[in-house]
Amino acid sequence: KITFSSPLAAGTKVIVYSTDPKWVLDQTKDEQSSGSWDTRFRVDHECVLDPTTTLELRAIPACSVTGHLMLPDQRPAAFLDVELEEAQPSRSPRWMPFAYATTDRDGNFKFQGRHHLDHEVRVKVECAEGFAISEPFAMAQQGSHIVLPKLLLSPPASIEGVVRDSEQRPVPGIRVWLRDWDFGANGQKSGSVVEVITDHLGRYRFVGVPPGGAWLQLLAQPGERFETG
Repeated sequence: KITFSSPLAAGTKVIVYSTDPKWVLDQTKDEQSSGSWDTRFRVDHECVLDPTTTLELRAIPACSVTGHLMLPDQRPAAFLDVELEEAQPSRSPRWMPFAYATTDRDGNFKFQGRHHLDHEVRVKVECAEGFAISEPFAMAQQGSHIVLPKLLLSPPASIEGVVRDSEQRPVPGIRVWLRDWDFGANGQKSGSVVEVITDHLGRYRFVGVPPGGAWLQLLAQPGERFETG
């Protein structure tokens, strides 16, 4: 039995969660709950603050995922961001991140205090140092503890060029967007955009570009599409 002392007013929407990484709260989510559509909230008990009602909380063993990340030259990949993604078979993009971790100085990472999931999950790293994706794996059982094989970053790519006008003169100050692109589905995979500005010679450069399709979009003024390709 626990008692919360809260300054929040009655009727406030709140979440209750476990601070012990060995346990997560398990709640059947209705359509009004964030956890019904967002995996990040599966570990939370969502409710409305009511001092007259006793909370009925159900705790279950939490899942964890551990692994080791290496740079392309086989050295430990220290202090890099790592994502845990869940497959979304009926949605686009197909993979959605729901948990985040950072490698330690030896390249080790750990996701803990996670709720079990119905769909496959995978680990993804995308940064200036390189790119890596693990093989999909299951985290469907309560208390699953997954140890992944070592992940090796692929060397990052770069995309560079010069923006010129109709008279072939370099154009400075042009916003250039880089989007990842799925040519098979003819659409963007993640929805993310990376932006750079051309220099005084019209040059632009993107570094740390992951393998796969890419789409460049040029904008002359904020909100004005200049050219795509």
